[in-house]
Amino acid sequence: MDDGIESGHSPLPFPSPPSGRLHRSVRGPPQFRFVCTIQHIPSGLFLEIRDGGEVGLAPKNFFTSIPSETAQWEGYEREDGVSAFRSVVSRRWLGQRFQGDIKVKATKWSSWEGWEIDWDRPSALMSCSANFNAGGWVHTLGEKGERPFRLVALSASLEDKRAAPLWRIESVKSEPGLRH
Repeated sequence: MDDGIESGHSPLPFPSPPSGRLHRSVRGPPQFRFVCTIQHIPSGLFLEIRDGGEVGLAPKNFFTSIPSETAQWEGYEREDGVSAFRSVVSRRWLGQRFQGDIKVKATKWSSWEGWEIDWDRPSALMSCSANFNAGGWVHTLGEKGERPFRLVALSASLEDKRAAPLWRIESVKSEPGLRH
């Protein structure tokens, strides 16, 4: 009986998860990198926390030329390359909720708050927990200026990666917390 397994092709219609996206049992301790902003390249705006842990996009502060503290995040990275972002205002972590929406609610960094992004150049942002830990590229829903603005993680496919907006991590300061 040839079910396709011998040839390396699964007979099931489901794609197998990318091997690099699954969380490892040895993750390493999180290392603080710097306080940063997360810029949405297509709009030039910055990811910010809003009331109730909602996320949105905000411009730079007119007077200081950097985004307000609601758009500043403590950036962390583990040895396995998984990153996390904690709001300097709420001290809560940016993550994907069980319902699939992306909010700032968690008090601890768990697998729901893991992200993959290139810290050195603009890149697509991936939620590591999306699609049962297979990962999902983050896309924006809602036109520029439209509310409610939503972030959603789609699939980990190459097609969704190509369609995903680019994000840039910019350092604001090297110490965690609010004070500059």
